[in-house]
Amino acid sequence: PASIKDIANQVIVGTGHMENEDVSKYLQIIDLYIAYFEDGVSTRRGSMLAALQHGVPVISTQAPQSDEIFLKGSPIELLSSNPSLFSRELTDFLDDNWPLNRETPDQ
Repeated sequence: PASIKDIANQVIVGTGHMENEDVSKYLQIIDLYIAYFEDGVSTRRGSMLAALQHGVPVISTQAPQSDEIFLKGSPIELLSSNPSLFSRELTDFLDDNWPLNRETPDQ
């Protein structure tokens, strides 16, 4: 079977900055939102919060500055904010959990 790395080379899309109306369109069709933040996940991350509102599974980073709300019982999978560890942990997580279950607002 194909590895996560092989699949990722075919399906990962980096969008860069997007207008607000386009963000929702993308969030309705994606399977996973990966949000790497060097200083950790927080409630200041509007795009990440929008992904959660759309029921998209989110993988992000935990750091000392991360908001406590995301540290316990969060719907977000938190990985290391160290770039090398994040990459390894992300690959391991996806190898073990793909495909992810996406919650939709109707559920």
